[in-house]
Amino acid sequence: MERQQFAALYAKAQKHRDQLRGNSQLAEFFPPRSLPFPPVLGFGLPHNERHVPVVTIALNASAEEFPEHLPIEDDAQKQWVAQDNYFANPYENWWSLAGEMLRKATNGRLTYGSTAAHVDFTAIVTASGMDSTYNKIKDRVREDVRAWMEHSLTDTFVQLLSSLVHQNGTKAALVLGFAPSFPGKDDRAGGITLDETFWRANTCVNFVGKGGIAVKDQPTVAWGRMTGQRVPENLRKLPFFFVSKSPSSLYSTVRDDDAKRAPLVAAAERLAPHLGGVLGITSASRAGFMVRRKSSTSTAT
Repeated sequence: MERQQFAALYAKAQKHRDQLRGNSQLAEFFPPRSLPFPPVLGFGLPHNERHVPVVTIALNASAEEFPEHLPIEDDAQKQWVAQDNYFANPYENWWSLAGEMLRKATNGRLTYGSTAAHVDFTAIVTASGMDSTYNKIKDRVREDVRAWMEHSLTDTFVQLLSSLVHQNGTKAALVLGFAPSFPGKDDRAGGITLDETFWRANTCVNFVGKGGIAVKDQPTVAWGRMTGQRVPENLRKLPFFFVSKSPSSLYSTVRDDDAKRAPLVAAAERLAPHLGGVLGITSASRAGFMVRRKSSTSTAT
């Protein structure tokens, strides 16, 4: 990604953040005396044409990223450098499990900071967990949050994702923490969160159903209230794969409780034959773990 492109998207996210902070309906997400955290466009976003076959996706960055793992300065240049180099010092309690899920889903071939990057549905950082806050007050903020997500998706998210596909050869997206709605039971890691805010009929994408079986071009998933015409052309056939719980669901147990980690890791591993088919990966390798240096942080995003 070119610096100028990052700066333009960063400025859009800054403006959107300030608008959201001025909305009294959303005060629980942005308490009056809380810091206006810098927008986080992505983690490990490549500055060049480095090959990034897979991008993982979650909801939004945690306030816990600041200032130990990302600078608190609301400066596009500093954030451009820091967000590219993020995995030199990641927030390990969340990213250790995310990295393990990524590794299992790609037969041990891909790692953050080299062959994978991460973007979030919204670059706006909330003072506390966005999904947990939303679930407490959703009856009165549902439309405001849907408008927020639609704005983020159209203003920054799809542009980032489209850039990764075009410039960095991204072939698939792995969504951590959400799953599309469809009839019948399945054996994914958990249920749909955020009251299906993001998944509404319009746009055709790929998703995974019962037993981790990939179902192609099922028209039951959409980005907020976007229509297919508002999705960049190079994203319309991008395969999407889903694990319906993210590392955030385990809170402080992420690092140390293998029994609680196991269902999420197993759910990701079930995707390996299907994601591997898209990527041309057919067998596991002995790839190392994704982090290069541990941090002392001990709580999850």
